[in-house]
Amino acid sequence: PEEIEKSRAEIVETLGWNASVFEISALSGAGTRELAQAVMVWLEETTD
Repeated sequence: PEEIEKSRAEIVETLGWNASVFEISALSGAGTRELAQAVMVWLEETTD
């Protein structure tokens, strides 16, 4: 997990990213629920 956190931080810094970051696993699906919920909230807030 420490390696993952370090890699994530490097990517975020390199991109200059300042929005939410979601760690997901294509293998297990971990983290996808949180991502989907955030997308739904964003859609509800930005659409009429």
